[in-house]
Amino acid sequence: MDKVVLGLSGGVDSAVAAHLLRESGLEVYGLYLDNGLPGADAAREAAASLSVPLTITDSREAMEQYVCTPFAEAYLRGETPNPCILCNPAVKFRALLDEAERIGAKYIATGHYARIEVDEDGVSHIITAVDAEADQSALLADLPQELLAKLVLPLGEFSKADAAEIAAAKAE
Repeated sequence: MDKVVLGLSGGVDSAVAAHLLRESGLEVYGLYLDNGLPGADAAREAAASLSVPLTITDSREAMEQYVCTPFAEAYLRGETPNPCILCNPAVKFRALLDEAERIGAKYIATGHYARIEVDEDGVSHIITAVDAEADQSALLADLPQELLAKLVLPLGEFSKADAAEIAAAKAE
C-alpha cells in the first residue's frame, strides 16, 4: 500500500481528505506544522479519531524567514502580499515533501479545493476545483513540478457541502 503525507490541520477539510485518501487505498500519515499558534491539539485529536499517525514539526523559523519577513517588507512597500502564496511553496509543501521522503511516502496531500491536470507532455498544472466558490487553485499556482508530481488533492472534485456531508456521515 502506497503512503501519503497529508497536511493535517485538525479541521473538517483535512479530516475529510484523510478519509478520501484512505478510501482510495492509500496509507495516510498526518503532518502538522506548528507555527506557534493554537491548533496542535486539534490536529492531535483529529489524528487520533482518524487513526492516523501524526508528526508535528516546528515551522516557526521557516515561517518567519519565508512568509512573515517578506510579507512585512512587501506591505511596507505598499504592496498587498498574500501569505498563503508565500507559505505554500516555501514552507508547507516543502515540509510535506521532506516528511514524505523521510518515511518513504509516494505522495503528499492537502485539503485544498483544487485539482491537478497532467498535459500531453506530462507536465502537471493546478486547475480550478469543481466548487468555484471554494476554489483555492490560485493559492497553489506557484508550486514547482517536483511537488505537483507527488501531490494529491482529494477535495478538488467535491463541493464544500459535499465535504460537510462526508464529515457528518463519518462522525455517525
